[in-house]
Amino acid sequence: MSFESNVLTVYICLTRLDINICILFDRYRIYLNTPKGKGLDICILLSFSRVENLVLKFCSNNVFCGPGPPPPTSLGLELGFSSSHVRDAGGLRSLRTLSLTNVNLSDVYGDLFSDFSFPLLEKLTIESCRSMNQLGIFCEDLKDLQVCGMEKICLDISGMGLERLAAVKLHLTSVISNSCVNIFVPNTQTFQWGPDEVAEKGLVHFWLPVNDAKVKTHTVVVLSALSQAEKLTISFQILESLSKIYFEGGLPFSFVNLKTLEIITAGLRKSDFLGIACLFKSSPIVEGLKIVISPIHRPQDDKWNDILLDNALWSEEQFWESQAQTLNSFLCHIKKVDFSVVTGIDETVISVARFLLKHGIGLQEMNICPQNWKAYQQNQTGWQAKFKIIEELPRASEDVEIKDQVDDDDESEKSNRSRSVDRISDLPDYVLHHILFLLPIKTVAQTSVLSKRWRSIWSSFPDLDFTTLTRTPTKPHSSSSSKSLSQNSKETDFITQVLTLRDKHSDIRILRFGSRLSFSRLNGLIRLAIRRNVQELDVEVATEDYFNFPRCVIASDSLRIFKLKSRYPGFRLPPSSVMTSGFKSLHSLSLSRIVLYNQPSLCDMFGESAFPMLKKLSLDACFGLKYLRIGCRALEDLTLENCFQLQGLDVLGGKLERLRIVRCFDAYADKSWVKIGGPRLRIILWENNAITDSSSLDNLSSLQEASIGFFLLQEDISVAKLQSVSNLFMGLYHAHCLTLDTQCIEILSNSNYFAVYLHPFNNLKSLELHTGFNKNNVPGLACIFRSSPMLHTLTLNIINDYKIERRQWNKDLWEMSNSEEEKFWESQTQALRSFLQNLTVVKIQGFLECENEVSLAKFLLKHGKALQEMILCTGHCKARYSLQRQKIRSQMMGFSWASSNAKIAFH
Repeated sequence: MSFESNVLTVYICLTRLDINICILFDRYRIYLNTPKGKGLDICILLSFSRVENLVLKFCSNNVFCGPGPPPPTSLGLELGFSSSHVRDAGGLRSLRTLSLTNVNLSDVYGDLFSDFSFPLLEKLTIESCRSMNQLGIFCEDLKDLQVCGMEKICLDISGMGLERLAAVKLHLTSVISNSCVNIFVPNTQTFQWGPDEVAEKGLVHFWLPVNDAKVKTHTVVVLSALSQAEKLTISFQILESLSKIYFEGGLPFSFVNLKTLEIITAGLRKSDFLGIACLFKSSPIVEGLKIVISPIHRPQDDKWNDILLDNALWSEEQFWESQAQTLNSFLCHIKKVDFSVVTGIDETVISVARFLLKHGIGLQEMNICPQNWKAYQQNQTGWQAKFKIIEELPRASEDVEIKDQVDDDDESEKSNRSRSVDRISDLPDYVLHHILFLLPIKTVAQTSVLSKRWRSIWSSFPDLDFTTLTRTPTKPHSSSSSKSLSQNSKETDFITQVLTLRDKHSDIRILRFGSRLSFSRLNGLIRLAIRRNVQELDVEVATEDYFNFPRCVIASDSLRIFKLKSRYPGFRLPPSSVMTSGFKSLHSLSLSRIVLYNQPSLCDMFGESAFPMLKKLSLDACFGLKYLRIGCRALEDLTLENCFQLQGLDVLGGKLERLRIVRCFDAYADKSWVKIGGPRLRIILWENNAITDSSSLDNLSSLQEASIGFFLLQEDISVAKLQSVSNLFMGLYHAHCLTLDTQCIEILSNSNYFAVYLHPFNNLKSLELHTGFNKNNVPGLACIFRSSPMLHTLTLNIINDYKIERRQWNKDLWEMSNSEEEKFWESQTQALRSFLQNLTVVKIQGFLECENEVSLAKFLLKHGKALQEMILCTGHCKARYSLQRQKIRSQMMGFSWASSNAKIAFH
């Protein structure tokens, strides 16, 4: 008999008066008839040498486990499994999994399950097998062993590779005098003996059987074998034995690696306290404890089962207090305690909880869990009353949190509750904090009424943005109603209350608020934030009068970002020596509306030694500031805005990458100057600034982008200021991208000075120009084109101002080859040769087909040899002009272009 399958399953099926043996090989089914009343000899199976998984089950007592319909009757047949047959046939040498259930093992010798018979066996299950007095298992590759429901047996188990051993429902209290258990499994990770006792690692050697005379010796031997376990569960039977051992000095060893201990009791009684104390004493580093008070029935009494304790009438509290010194190590390490109860919280539970709370200096969490949800609902009032007693007990640890949780084992009830489970509350704190930060602060505060969990989330919420609550502060004397003033005061009170009642162990990451309030209240709020180690502080306020810069922020070690903006009237800075003495950890500083009339010079405040970690600085509306020097060695981003009285600016930063100066400098000053140096400076934004008398931009070799714009008065520009503008442009010659505003074009167009001194931008690839494009601007544009020999992209933004006179293009102008503009651009062909050879993209915004822009577009098409694309954005026009535009576009498409690849697009 030969089959390709490697899985063999044998079932005993009883039909009629004959006995049919059904052997299943995947899709094959073979029936073998045996004489009535005889057993099946297993030798027929031993020819299948390639079988890897074998399951032998004998079904009796109308219990059927095979395929097909169950048999009508049972004859009590037994299946023989002879060790001699296995050895003589060479064994099932390929077998890796073997399961025997209800098999007669009367002919099996103690050495059957060895490497000789089963050299590759990894998993073995022996369940309810009969007529065997001695079972020996010595398979070196065996990893998983389960022995269940065996009677009158001696066990001898040895295996260096065994990882899991389960021996349950074994009846070893037999009349056989020499019955014993010998187990040597040093590498076992999971060990189970009986229905409850489970450990993560075990070593059992020469274990005596359980009987009344040897119960204490038996318990000591069992537990000593498990002394290296990291997780241990003890049933109430072992606990009774430990209660007797307690009076003999306790266990003679300790569980040196035990981290998690679970104790299962059958209705917690006084006598159980002795065994529990014995376990606590031998578990010096346990961190997690669970006490399960199971509903197993046993007689209840109120005695210690010790004559001395019973005569002394000791209470539970007295007993536990007497153990405090002995259990010192246990009490120092315990962090979490769980009570799982059925009938409710009784005095025994309260006494244990009282002791652990009073002396557990490292305790962080205690949970009281009902095992049955229905029972909890029926006695919910009594449960809550007892739980409140535990909540009010004195505690050695301030961090301990006491919770009542439902631990329902009823599957149907659990299924009903799963439909209403609060999965959001189970998310980690940092995830909930991130979600709540997207909501208004008032909504976040309202979540605190949902449960204790959400109250904790609110009290530790790190990102407090009150700008969604408070209005933008206005001048105190503005026309606002008394109701608005009252509302503003309530909002300020709310901010104060939140900061005051906050969890003292929870720091603030972000605090933002804007309000109209007094300086004393402002200073108080900032002090509260500093005490909570705030990292980002953003304040926008309006006060009755000028106020002083809050000095409490200067010494803060936690502050990383500080923004202070005064709507009205402004604030004063302390002396430079005070400012530079602190802010050792500050990364970003933003100050707005600073009053500096008595301190017009800030040449020392932002020096090299000040603000050692400062990377970003923004100063806005500095009234009275005349001279400013910036030299912070870590500074990367500097913004200066609305400093209209500034006369001198010196910026030098080795790490400075971005500089933005907007609406600064005194246009009427006798002498003004600017000096900028930065080898890493990549971006300069110079917008609407008055022209200084002198400019110096040095060592800007990393410059990528520059945007230049000036604020011009009506009077003529002096020669000194023209030279200053020339020097500024010269300092930008490394730029790759340049933007010039209308005033720059006006300066270049109205002065012949730049025709000689404008430095060429040899690295410039992209140029954007803003201009009204009147007739006077044409020379200035030509000047810039000449200075951009390597330009690739030109963007021209035409400002269509009705005050600017612009001549509309018509058919006559198109046919005139000698118009004034045409002649000018043709005269520039040789000077713009390099410019025309490299220009690839031209975009003109606001193209209205006027004379100047059409002449330029025609010139670029006619001479731009590398031109690939010209985009003319005309925008919307009136109906009467649409036909004229179509004619102009047709004419532009009709003449010869220098580049065969050029394309025109009208938008």
